This record gives sequence, structure tokens and C-alpha cells, in this order.
Amino acid sequence: MFKFTKKIAIAASLVALYSGDHAFGSNGNNIMEPGTIMLANTAAYNNDLVNAIPNDIWKNILAKASEETHPDHFAPVCQKLNAVMHDTRGIPQDPNNPGANNFKQQCVKIYEENENLRRFKNGILRYTPVAGGAVVELKFSDLVNPFCGTFDLSKCGNRSQSLRITTSMEEFFKVRGENEDRLVFLTCPFHVVEQAIHSNPDHPFAKILSNWDKSKAPIGMFWRMGNFADPFSFDYLVTESMKQLSEKNLFENWQKSGAAWAGGAGVWVEWCAVWVSCLFLKNQN
Repeated sequence: MFKFTKKIAIAASLVALYSGDHAFGSNGNNIMEPGTIMLANTAAYNNDLVNAIPNDIWKNILAKASEETHPDHFAPVCQKLNAVMHDTRGIPQDPNNPGANNFKQQCVKIYEENENLRRFKNGILRYTPVAGGAVVELKFSDLVNPFCGTFDLSKCGNRSQSLRITTSMEEFFKVRGENEDRLVFLTCPFHVVEQAIHSNPDHPFAKILSNWDKSKAPIGMFWRMGNFADPFSFDYLVTESMKQLSEKNLFENWQKSGAAWAGGAGVWVEWCAVWVSCLFLKNQN
């Protein structure tokens, strides 16, 4: 709520710059001492200011605030914001549920997308050696870009030479090079994949998007062999919640994948079974 209030205060300040005498108050002669701020009739002034801001500007403010604050906090602030949040203009309506699709739903979508991205960024891959030894934690937040980076597996033993773990779709689909003779594992949020497909409708992941329930499974897992030139040859898992993914190691998650027995990465996952069985995807809220 504090973050939302700060954003509203900034927006109000911007409007105040253009509101003449009302932005600065008056002292009878309409002259202010340098560096002073006059707060007269604050409640009435703030109410006038809120109502003076057009709905379209409020929507931009509230959409931005929704990245960090749940939209349930907005409507109760005042009648003006309540009307803005429940505005249905310009939003496709469901004839079976009139009024259900409104601006608030758009804000909720923004909040949920950003919440999933935050949870992904706070995730870790935990390597627990079968033969004992120190547990290695690979934090997504340590990557230069948590949504487009590749982990350094040098601390995870010699078998790291047979595996690459990345959050970058570009790295995932590279043929040979750093991926040669390696199993390549990708994990990324639904919204990152969705954006890539919007930019390229022929993207290899386009075929799975229609069956990917982002509300249930905000994170996807993908496996492929780095020598394969065919970009459509991969295994994937897009049906599990983050909690379900964290309860199994990477090998067990691969076994649950819908394409696990189609050969996309099957032989190599089996060969790396002991190695990938030591890796768990965890989430830190």
C-alpha cells in the first residue's frame, strides 16, 4: 500500500505543476515565501486533485502501480478510483457475464504476471551430490539477467561438462558450440515465452502455448540435445505448479514431461540421470 501511495503522490505532484494557484495555495496577495509550502484545506484540495485527473491518466497510473501492489487496494481509496477500476469501456465483454471484464481485471493480470516473474527471480537450483559433499546453490538473482542467463556449473563436479542450464531461449536453441555433446536445460516463465511467440509466430514453442495453463503452471521446463539441428526436437513440462516442480529433481520432472518418451532429449537425460537427479528447482518467496 505504501508503494501505491508513493506513486499516487508523484502523479499528484505532476498534476499540481500545471494547476496554477491551486497547486501552491495563496496568502491573500497570492505571493509565497521562497521554499515554503502551504497546505490549506488539504482534504478538499486532495479530493479536487483526484477528480481533476482524467480517467485515462488514472488508468496509466494504476496499471503501473499494479506491477507491485494488488489492485484490491485501489478501488476503496475513493469514489473516483472505484469508478476507474470498474470501468468496462474499451474492454471486450463476456455476454454470459456482463460487467465482469473491467479495468480491474487488467490490473490483476499485470500484478499476477509480475508476481510470477518475482517468484522466478527468487528461485534457486540446488545441487546436492549423491556421494555427499557441500550443497551448491545456483541463484537466479545472481545472473546478470535472471530471465536470460546461463549458470556456471563448475562447482557441481565434472559431469557439468555434459549439461548446460539456462534461462535464455537463445542459448537453449543454439546448435553445437557451447551446447555440443551436452544436454541443455531451460526454465523460464510463461510470459517470457509468450512475448517471444508474439515477436515470432513460427517460434518452436508456439505449438505448446495453447495447452499451457499459465495460472496453474507459471514456469516451464524444457530439455534438448545441443547437437540437434531440429529446433522442434525438445521435451517439455508445462503442467506443474512451482510447488510441484520444487518437490522433484530435474530427472523426475523430465519423466513427467508430455514428450519425455518422444526422443527429444530422452537418451541424454537417461545418460545424465544421476547428475540431473541431484538438481532441484526451489523457490524463495
